[in-house]
Amino acid sequence: MAQIAIMVIDPGGNRFAQAIDNYAQVRHAIPVFVNRLGLPEQLTYQLIPVGTRSPLLVDKTLVANGVRPGAELRLQPIRDTLFAAVTKKLYEEARDYAAKKLWELARERLEQLFRTYPEQPDPAGLLQIVPGYAGGAAAPTAATAVSGAAAGGAAPPVPVPGPAAAGVEAAGGSGFGVGCLIVILLGAGAAAFNNQNEIERWWNKNKPEWARNAAKQQPGKDARAAKPAPDANSKEVYGVFLVGPGEEVICGRRSVIEGTPKGNLHGWGLDHVTTVGQSGVELRMIRGPFDTAEETRRAYEADLLPETVRDMGIANHTRARFRFDNKEHMIDNATRLLR
Repeated sequence: MAQIAIMVIDPGGNRFAQAIDNYAQVRHAIPVFVNRLGLPEQLTYQLIPVGTRSPLLVDKTLVANGVRPGAELRLQPIRDTLFAAVTKKLYEEARDYAAKKLWELARERLEQLFRTYPEQPDPAGLLQIVPGYAGGAAAPTAATAVSGAAAGGAAPPVPVPGPAAAGVEAAGGSGFGVGCLIVILLGAGAAAFNNQNEIERWWNKNKPEWARNAAKQQPGKDARAAKPAPDANSKEVYGVFLVGPGEEVICGRRSVIEGTPKGNLHGWGLDHVTTVGQSGVELRMIRGPFDTAEETRRAYEADLLPETVRDMGIANHTRARFRFDNKEHMIDNATRLLR
């Protein structure tokens, strides 16, 4: 896996420098960006390269979608009935908080709303009523330090102020504001910037090199770029699976899991003849596909919330909560078949 630097642009036009594993599936990268950029997590989003109207394919990795270092991607919500309901609720909450003079809560709702939906009507005139809110797509507060990569392989966002309107300009635009200490963690190295003008210079300095490297890249010259993305439907790839109606977490190759006698798994009974595959249970991949057991183990451990692990006291079953759905799952056999 390799970390690449890209620019993610939210619906309000705010720009965020990001580090992400280029072998991450788009469906897994999107919720990481949504969480780190502070956008409503209930919505369905697409990643769309700047200059195109075609979203990245969610079932493919970033590299398989042609994403290269220095790429600029717009993170756009799909404007469906859920989008209408969520934005309506945000506006109503902001209005209610303003009526109670809970200004900080009202500002938070307005900032999230107008970053998600810059064209949101304002019939109650909240943009003029709420103190300290300038209106439109207010840029979020910059993080003062980053201590490590985010779950799922992406570094936390570093805001790079850009246009506040719905339209997005090319990278390197002007308009940088008050300086602050911002640290960008890109893989193992960290680049510290004393003010936002330095971020602009860093981005402009490196983008031409990223573009040249992408243009020179030919099949066979870069082993990682030439490497085809794993096929999620193959029985020989590794993954983290939810297995059966109880949605137990089990890691490994699909073929190995399906070929394992039920009696070999903790809590599956004493039948050592019928295999998991023969029992007709569903295997749903929620992380992957991966090429190696080590990659799979890292993905499993990154999703597991260790503080939530608990012994159920029933047949010695153990459960834990996971980041991908914030629900508890059985983990007795999680790494038993990982080899």
